[in-house]
Amino acid sequence: MDMLSDAGVNSCTTTEDVIAFRDKRKAELQSLERERKAVDNRRRRLTDPEEKQKNSAERSAITQKMTNVRREMNLADDILSDSIRLAKGIAAEKACEERLVPDRTKQKNKEQER
Repeated sequence: MDMLSDAGVNSCTTTEDVIAFRDKRKAELQSLERERKAVDNRRRRLTDPEEKQKNSAERSAITQKMTNVRREMNLADDILSDSIRLAKGIAAEKACEERLVPDRTKQKNKEQER
């Protein structure tokens, strides 16, 4: 099994892993939507109350799975947005340090000349 199948978004270590996880969950959600629609169409056509009850329970189970998949997708989206924000912050901090480093070396050179 691959890393994304059962471990969840917490096992992702790179942005690419998170994107792959999200894409996989999106495909799973589409599959569940098709499955739920088929069950719903069957349930509406049934006349036997017992069979309708079974199909309703099956539909509810699929809906619960869909809810969990959506939560995982939202978590992956949040992780992606946070990683972008953090990357921008790190880049800004690095740029700021690079601007200060030449000033520090100039000061050290002046102090050494004295």
